[in-house]
Amino acid sequence: MLELVLGIIIIFVVVVALYYGVCHIIRIWTGCNFEEASTKLHNYFNGTVTYSFENDSGFANAVWENVHNVIGEKAFERLTKLANTAIGIPFLSFTKNGELPTICICVFYKDENEQQLLKTILTNLVRSYLKTYGCPDELIADWKMYSNPQIPYLEIRYAKTKKERQILHTILMCEQQKIVSQNSTLVDDTDEEDLND
Repeated sequence: MLELVLGIIIIFVVVVALYYGVCHIIRIWTGCNFEEASTKLHNYFNGTVTYSFENDSGFANAVWENVHNVIGEKAFERLTKLANTAIGIPFLSFTKNGELPTICICVFYKDENEQQLLKTILTNLVRSYLKTYGCPDELIADWKMYSNPQIPYLEIRYAKTKKERQILHTILMCEQQKIVSQNSTLVDDTDEEDLND
């Protein structure tokens, strides 16, 4: 009986040590923390992504820290006060736009440079979280405006599943084709005929 208990304890210790060892190797290889390494290991064996932005307080803190650094103390204080009113708009929300998971971040900016800087920083932040948790890091980010009251927000759409990734690729291809068609010069066939005469 004692041998059986000792055998179970030894097996348990070996499994725990192996788990922590693999997580440590993942941390060294990817540069992530222990919790992120544990999630990566879980995702590898489970085959599914269990991560969600809504449940990660670290993500929300990182968003507001980056926003604070860009817009400055006074603007951030104004944003915080407005968020604490009964305005009825969540300043950081996680929804779905069509079939794609979506993050909406309300933030004011003073000019186009600050707008572009916020977009770049926040999309890079989302990409880093997506990479850490084994999701594709492709996304679509657009500035939009709530109608009443007029508050700008950055809408970031991303994909976690294969189906969502296909939808995201289709949207990206359509947007690229639209840009190409808008920027292509029109050829006038009558001009070519005149040159040949």
